[in-house]
Amino acid sequence: MSFSTTTPTTSGMATIKFHDAGKSAPILNDGIITPSVLQMWKKKAELFFDVRKIDDANRVKNVLSSFSTQTLVNWINENEVTLRALPWADFIAQLKKTALTPGWDNSVFRTMVNVKQPRNESFCNWMNGVRGANFSLTDTRFHKDADALRTHLESHISDDLADFIASLTKNERDHVESIKDLEEWLREIMEIDENMSKSRKRHKELIEKAVKRQRTSYASYRPAGNASSTSSYRSSNDSSSSSAVSSIHPSSKPAVSGFPKFSSLLCTKVAIPPGYHFPPKLTDEERELLRKYLGCRMCRQLFADHPLPYTSPRRIILCTHHTRTCEQDFGFSRIARRGCRFG
Repeated sequence: MSFSTTTPTTSGMATIKFHDAGKSAPILNDGIITPSVLQMWKKKAELFFDVRKIDDANRVKNVLSSFSTQTLVNWINENEVTLRALPWADFIAQLKKTALTPGWDNSVFRTMVNVKQPRNESFCNWMNGVRGANFSLTDTRFHKDADALRTHLESHISDDLADFIASLTKNERDHVESIKDLEEWLREIMEIDENMSKSRKRHKELIEKAVKRQRTSYASYRPAGNASSTSSYRSSNDSSSSSAVSSIHPSSKPAVSGFPKFSSLLCTKVAIPPGYHFPPKLTDEERELLRKYLGCRMCRQLFADHPLPYTSPRRIILCTHHTRTCEQDFGFSRIARRGCRFG
């Protein structure tokens, strides 16, 4: 005869020893009895009844010796005559009252069923937890049938998954809504959730690649030369341009509403330092990432805290790392020929 024992999910939890083919009554071993464990023992016992073809009148007396917990053993010894006469459903109801704490059904519903899907947990794992808890609530007022369970899951999925489903095409959304079978609907939602996870992972990799490329290329923005060329560049700026640069120094990082008016900076001239290299041209993927994550196309920072008024060639590019104009002393067209790239 082949027997198996369930694996406890937590230390000290009761386990169930059962015959793989259901030829003998399952044994509820000593330990902490949870609603899910008790419900599983019930299903194993009903399999045993079906295999042995035991009718309802004789079911209870065939499992009274299947408990190892001292509390249940004492309860059975004191009430054996009464329990033998009970139908199977009534016996299970009395067993739950004795083995479980009062109000267990309400506690399971609040803490395991009526909870929203966490953002960092997959739909599959969360859904299985909810279904397991709902299974343990069988024969209680909190148990949900297939239709009610689907409605419950739909209303408690994470905001990210809900937004991703809403972003699908109309035909895709109609296909999901047209599915009537619960299992098929769950498989469809799990596939959508997996696609969302892959998309988020791909975007994360693209962001990391863009940030790495930005850090590598930003080193070429600085003047390449000796200290004298750098000092001559600094001395060539007049007081007006110096004040404009200091007003948006990276250390200050003012809020968008705190920036100086553009009108005061439109005609400011900032000389290009010797050896200055313009940033490399943005790829389509990088440009899309900067647009999606509120980035700056000049400093290549994601979630930049400054505006980017680059629509006019004479307008100053405001950036936490640098300030310059597209039209310098020698003209915008020459800058363009030199490789002025704004993405």
